[in-house]
Amino acid sequence: MHASQGRLSVRELAEELGYSERNVRRLFMKELGVGPKKLLDIVRFQYVLQRLHQGPAIPLTDLALAYGYSDQPHFSADFKRFYGLSPKQAFQPD
Repeated sequence: MHASQGRLSVRELAEELGYSERNVRRLFMKELGVGPKKLLDIVRFQYVLQRLHQGPAIPLTDLALAYGYSDQPHFSADFKRFYGLSPKQAFQPD
């Protein structure tokens, strides 16, 4: 999960682990209390935040595409879900 920076599908994860997708979902829920897709989303978002803090500045659209988001609205929705603020609110100058 970390090697791909969260840019891995549940199917790809299952193939790497040698389990069915259903079994991977079941095991994740049992052991971690969260499904593999959500954990992959969290890992990906952690890497996005790390990249944002490393600089230099990168347009959010480019960042979203670099980390496998299909478009900026999906990126913004995940940002708000995990960070509690929209990207615009988080990076708005004081």
